[in-house]
Amino acid sequence: MSEFDEIRPYEAHEMKHAFDELLNDRQFNALLRGFVPWMPKSVRNGLLRLAFKGVKTPLDFQLRMMKPLVNYIIRRHTDGCTFDDTALRQPSSGGRPSVPVEERFTFLSNHRDIVLDSAFLDVMLAKNGYPTTVEIGIGDNLLIYPWIKRLVRMNKAFTVRRGLTAHEMMRSSQLMSRYIHYAVTQKRENIWIAQREGRAKDSDDRTQESVLKMLAMGGMDGGGTPADSLRELGIVPLTISYEFDPCDYLKAQEFQQKRDNPDFKKSKQDDLDNMRIGIFGYKGQVHYHCGQPINAWLGTLADLPRNEFYAALSQRIDAELHRGYRLFPCNYIALDDLEGTAEHADHYTPTDRQRFERYLQGQIDKVSVPHKDEPFLRERLLTMYANPLRNFLKATLVFAVALLMSACQTDSYETGTGESSTTEGDFAELYVDGQRMVGSLQTDDGTTLQPAAPFTTSFITKGDTTYRAVVYFQRLAAALVDVVSASNMPTMVPRQPDDFKRLPQDPVGLESAWLSKTGRYINLALLLKNGRLNDEEGTHQIAVVCDDVRHNADHTRTACYRLLHDQGGAPEYYSNRRYVSIRVPDDRPDSVRLTIQTYDGVVEKRFALR
Repeated sequence: MSEFDEIRPYEAHEMKHAFDELLNDRQFNALLRGFVPWMPKSVRNGLLRLAFKGVKTPLDFQLRMMKPLVNYIIRRHTDGCTFDDTALRQPSSGGRPSVPVEERFTFLSNHRDIVLDSAFLDVMLAKNGYPTTVEIGIGDNLLIYPWIKRLVRMNKAFTVRRGLTAHEMMRSSQLMSRYIHYAVTQKRENIWIAQREGRAKDSDDRTQESVLKMLAMGGMDGGGTPADSLRELGIVPLTISYEFDPCDYLKAQEFQQKRDNPDFKKSKQDDLDNMRIGIFGYKGQVHYHCGQPINAWLGTLADLPRNEFYAALSQRIDAELHRGYRLFPCNYIALDDLEGTAEHADHYTPTDRQRFERYLQGQIDKVSVPHKDEPFLRERLLTMYANPLRNFLKATLVFAVALLMSACQTDSYETGTGESSTTEGDFAELYVDGQRMVGSLQTDDGTTLQPAAPFTTSFITKGDTTYRAVVYFQRLAAALVDVVSASNMPTMVPRQPDDFKRLPQDPVGLESAWLSKTGRYINLALLLKNGRLNDEEGTHQIAVVCDDVRHNADHTRTACYRLLHDQGGAPEYYSNRRYVSIRVPDDRPDSVRLTIQTYDGVVEKRFALR
């Protein structure tokens, strides 16, 4: 007897007996009768036995029996299901990168539907040429009837035990983790597992650290690290996006039931209703996106203390998941409605809005609960559709947070280190890899920081280079940060006078000038006067010219820089604060003298570089 017998899927030699028991189950036959009420039981079951002929393994069962059923659901109850596995494919001489046939993956996914999340994935993997499908973890709280348990075990499901004591939970987690490691490394199976216990009712998808700790348990029997253990699972963050969630009104209903009665608990029938409606309800477009496997960057977190490791890992996986959302008009409409703006109106049409409004009201009408609170239910539904967009915007650093300072867009820069703030801000160099992702950064005081999740943003257009930026972040550890926002920092390199056709010196306001602690940048806080002319705001041009490099009596060199400014004909109605940097050349002088034409006359600033 294997240690995994109580939780594992059926093996090949058990499939025939399990199928016979399934066809003899009274409740299962009642279910089948609902699909084809006109067909006699003997004929119906005879056809099923004929279809089962030649099925030897759970994979055979999935491809022969389940794949046609799932494809029917896709055709009948969605507007199509798409799959992006670009991050998994390997270079190939034959054109499109090839499927990694020798690798097995653990797909760690957000959770949208109790039954279909893994079923759709199975079909997508088979369709795209992967050698096998996934084994899935399913909570025993859903195995309400014997026929359900038999069917899911035939369909490559292993059991996740729920409702245990703390001691029992630890033993169960260790057993399940050992099984997952065994399935990936010995059975050569893929795994699908949700990022958290249960679905996120408000679609705010967050990875529970407890899931990551459970996954790591099974590979540390020999004394390895959590990173070593997780590495052998080949974890892939998988993002599932539904245009419409057919169970959304049931989730909103449950929110009100729990609000009105804190002791409310779902019944077994509620779980069955969620499964039925999830399968047969309309979903619109469905999309699966495979993120970058975590093994590509897991080593950067490996030396963190254990608790910090799991916290940083879950946040980085979440960022990868959130970047993978496929967004639909309803997501943008929901966020605009909640925030009372039209900020995202370019992502939807009046027809899209009318369609979504009809959909929302139709879902609210389905709610059956005493004292139905329609404004509350509407807010809950809108939140479900807005949260994926909120998380996507933050993960891709497009979301305009309150502390964001852009040298070309806003008026101020704040350090964000006030009494009630945990967000810090600084000027920094961003080190960008060949995929245009920022893997590390160095602030102006010389501190090197590691983002919890690699990121990119719109101003990064080239790889394998360095960008100057204003960065806001929250510290997770001494050198590990969660980057909240990053914006481009205009940076000038001193040029020779002959490089310019003319040398304009329109005045500017100068608030401050300082040298970074690294000695690589001179930073300026300027006040530029502006206004609108013919409904257009004037455009300023700023540059720095190196007029001379003087050799001093003490054998030092002083570079003489001058700030050039072209007002561009802009009216001088009001002032905008702008930050710019001057890059000190690698062949640096010993000092810099910078002259600036201000509204109060010529100002000279000196900076010692050595």
